[in-house]
Amino acid sequence: MIKMRIQKMRVLVACLIASAMPLGLTNCGATAESIGGVGTRSAVGNIGFDSKERRILGQARGVGTAVGAGLGYLIAKKTGHNRLAGAGLGALLGGALGDQVGKNQANNAKRKRLSNQNLRGMIAAAKENNRKLAAYNRRVDRRIAELRSKSRAERGRLARSERKSVDSAIKQTDSLIKSRQVTAAKLHGSDKAMLAREIRIAQNHRATLAKQRQTLVGYESLASN
Repeated sequence: MIKMRIQKMRVLVACLIASAMPLGLTNCGATAESIGGVGTRSAVGNIGFDSKERRILGQARGVGTAVGAGLGYLIAKKTGHNRLAGAGLGALLGGALGDQVGKNQANNAKRKRLSNQNLRGMIAAAKENNRKLAAYNRRVDRRIAELRSKSRAERGRLARSERKSVDSAIKQTDSLIKSRQVTAAKLHGSDKAMLAREIRIAQNHRATLAKQRQTLVGYESLASN
């Protein structure tokens, strides 16, 4: 009977902790056994919490201890057992559950933080890549302009070498665009819009590369005639 009451108290404490936290659980109907593993099987782990995540964990522990002590006191009073002992046992149980729930909450916050950091890094990398593509486009334009002053044979030889470089740049750009389109499809709102903008810029640079390639191929064919 006491074991059953303790088990029910664990579930109730977990739900009360979750409802008191800013990132409440959605499965308050879970059993005590299923709650027992929360925070210990996380792929992120509980190492490296920032101040916000540590605050979430601390709040969960505090709420769990307080709620557990209160419920333990009431259960002991109702069953005729020592109230202080009941409050102490409840505090221990509540604190342990609070730690488990808090770790789960903190890990959820950590996942979101790391995801946002990864997204910012991806967008920054996309911007840097677009900057390099723009510079490469300008360099190829200069090279094409220089080819016009060369003899037909030398122009063809240099155009072939430059065209191979452009082919490599087109291949790399296509791969990056495809990868970012896959990521953008999973995003929403402003995040999706920011990455989509960088994708469009990369596509414009890719279109410029394609035109430059056509010019270089033309120089190659003229030299072979």
